[in-house]
This record gives sequence, C-alpha cells and structure tokens, in this order.
Amino acid sequence: GPRGQVLALDRSPRAIRRLSEATARLGLASVHATLYDAREAGGAWAGRFSRVLLDAPCSGLGTLRRRPEIKWRRRLEDLPRAAALQKALLDGVAEAVSPGGLLVYSTCSLEPEETDEVIDAFLARHTAFALEAPGPDLQALADPVRRGILRAWPHRHDTDGFFVARLRRGAS
Repeated sequence: GPRGQVLALDRSPRAIRRLSEATARLGLASVHATLYDAREAGGAWAGRFSRVLLDAPCSGLGTLRRRPEIKWRRRLEDLPRAAALQKALLDGVAEAVSPGGLLVYSTCSLEPEETDEVIDAFLARHTAFALEAPGPDLQALADPVRRGILRAWPHRHDTDGFFVARLRRGAS
C-alpha cells in the first residue's frame, strides 16, 4: 500500500547504485536501497519486518534456456558454495522477520542443493518458521508434493526456472 516501505539490501555498491537510479527514475520514494550485508540483518533490524523477500544469489542454472553460456562458466563446486551463502543469508534475514511475519526465499535455480536442501536445513535450524501454501493465484506453480513451494519449469511454464519457498514465522 501507499504507507509501505521497502528496504533493499545488497553488499555490492554497483547494485545499490543501479537500484537507486532506477527507483529515482521511477519516482519510487518508498524504496530505500542500502549498502549492507543481509547476513547481518538480524542484528540491525531484529523483528522489524512483517515481510521479507530474499532473492538469493545462486548458480543461475534456471536461466539456461535464455543464457546457455552459463553451463560453460559453472563448476561442480559452485553449488555447495552458493548453498552455504544462501543458508547464511536466510539465517540473517530470518531474525529480521517479526512474529507472524512472512519470509519468501527465491532463486533462479532448480538445483536441489540451492532449493529444497537449503529450505530443509533452514527449517531444522529455525523451528519458529513453517512452510505456508501460496494463494490461489499461484496454484499453477505450486509443487504438487510439497506445500509452500513454488517451482517454475522452463519446459512447462515457458519461463526461466525458479524456486520460491513461502515461510511464515510463528506468532510467538
């Protein structure tokens, strides 16, 4: 709504500069681009946000259809490295979610190491969170087996591959 505020964190000065330029050009005064490592978000903003989106850095393997050159730049060891960063980022931003708040984790990868395994490890460490089913408008992407997970498959949905987990923090 008109009263909402968006705090966008990135540790890259270039990314913050690009986002600041875009929001200024679009007149989005409610978006505040901040140079900050999201792994530390819990310390600075513990329990302050009702909604948090973590669009995590990933291997990008879900974009192969559109960017086939990625397959020549990725190595096997990239997946565990990306997963470790994703887990650390999730841990950091989870602390910023208020009781009853929503945390959405997304990647443009469909690799289990960056998706289900990251979420499973997160839920084991953060028992106050639980997967929550998406709204009816997203049912086409809902995982038929796992509640609270959305997956877009390039061959099924004519889009990049991506993964989304919707996590609700308990009210207490």
